[in-house]
Amino acid sequence: MAQRNILKSGLAAAAMTLFATTSFAGPVLSKQLTGLNLSIRDNRSVDSTISFADSVWIQSLSVSIGIDHTFIGDLFIKLQHKGRDVVLMDRPGYPANASGDSSNLSSEFALVFSDAALFGAETIGSGCSSTDAVVGRTQGCTNTSFKPTELLSSFNRVGNSNEAFYNLKGDWRLVVADQNGNDTGKLVSWSISANASANDNTNAVPEPTSLALLPLALGGALLASRRRKAK
Repeated sequence: MAQRNILKSGLAAAAMTLFATTSFAGPVLSKQLTGLNLSIRDNRSVDSTISFADSVWIQSLSVSIGIDHTFIGDLFIKLQHKGRDVVLMDRPGYPANASGDSSNLSSEFALVFSDAALFGAETIGSGCSSTDAVVGRTQGCTNTSFKPTELLSSFNRVGNSNEAFYNLKGDWRLVVADQNGNDTGKLVSWSISANASANDNTNAVPEPTSLALLPLALGGALLASRRRKAK
C-alpha cells in the first residue's frame, strides 16, 4: 500500500510539474470589416481601422484583405498599430517584372498575409497565365496566401516586454496606397485574426523541456518506491 501511495504521489508531482511549466494556447480573436468600397485612386492612399477592446498579448497574427484593382504592381500595403508599422506588400514585381505583374486583384479572392505562408508577397501575381489574369482565380496564380514583406511577428510579444504594440488592444490601421497612374480600384474588406497568449508566457504549446520533466518525475517516484520496499 505504501508503495502504491508513493507512486501516486510521484504521478501527481509529475503532473503538477508539467502543468506548471507549460503555457496553454489562448483565445483566437478576429474582427472583420466588409462593404467598405473605399476608392484607391492613382498616387493616393486610403486607410481603414479595426479596433479591439481585448487586452491580450499577441502570439501571432494574420491579415486578410479584399481588394478590387487592375494592376497589383501599383499597390503598397502596410499595417499600423501603436507606433509600429509592418509592410504587407510593396508593389510586387515592380519595376523589375512589371509586365508580369499587371494581374488584377478581386475582392472575391482575398489576399491572406501570414508569417506561416510558403510564398513571399513579392510573388503575388507571378505564374499568372495572362496580363489580365485575376489572382486567386486564373490558372497558374491560384494561390492567395502569402508571407508579408515584413513579418507580422514584429507584433508578437517578446519575453515579458510590455511594449504597447505587443498588445492586441487598440486601433489597427490598414493603409493601401496606389503609387502609380492609370489603374484604380477599391478596398472592399479586411480582417485581423490574432492568436493570443493565455498568460504571461510567450509559448502557447508545451515546451520540449517541460515534457522532458515528466519521465524524470516518474523515475524519481519509482526509485523512491524501490528504496522504500528494500527497507
